[in-house]
Amino acid sequence: MTQEDLFTESQVRGAIELSPVWYQQGQVPYRHQPKVSTILKGSHAHPGPWKWLQAGVLQNSILSATLMVMHPDLYASGRETFLKLASSTQDEDMQQIIPE
Repeated sequence: MTQEDLFTESQVRGAIELSPVWYQQGQVPYRHQPKVSTILKGSHAHPGPWKWLQAGVLQNSILSATLMVMHPDLYASGRETFLKLASSTQDEDMQQIIPE
């Protein structure tokens, strides 16, 4: 996303990449640990991205419920991945972001 008028009142400069796992692409899976985007990390947190993330809770819940009905195996796999990630990480930023 590079629409200039979206960045006029923000401290964020550049482009926002909304593609899932964009950062992780090209990483060797067994050596790479998922990380929270810098803009959401506690030390650099800006309220705008957190508000955006929290505003999508209802939509994500609806999509999740739809996936559970339409493709229960895929839903179960995704849920299991989040549960494993939540229980295996020691990263405080990741522990804060997973419930969102």
